[in-house]
Amino acid sequence: LITSISEAAGLPVMEAAAAGRLVIGTPVGHFPLKAYQGGGIIAPVEADKFKNFTIATLRYYRDNPTAYVDKCHAIREAAKQFDWQYAIGEWIDLLEVARTSGAR
Repeated sequence: LITSISEAAGLPVMEAAAAGRLVIGTPVGHFPLKAYQGGGIIAPVEADKFKNFTIATLRYYRDNPTAYVDKCHAIREAAKQFDWQYAIGEWIDLLEVARTSGAR
């Protein structure tokens, strides 16, 4: 659970996702984008709404263990796209474009 009301990058969320854990977090920082890409579940940021949503979500997964395993697996798979070994190619391309355009 990530209960932040303000966040920058939200690395703990992605670390939990990469570990195959069920990730529930507030829509702050970079988490909404990552959640929409499958890296977790977005909960409301307001305290009471967060609590009620989280309780309902955890109960659902407690009562549906197969859905829980499937969701954790899907979250882990979504987190892979942010792993350095998958993202490094885009960084290399960006740096190469910057290098070649700066040489002109």
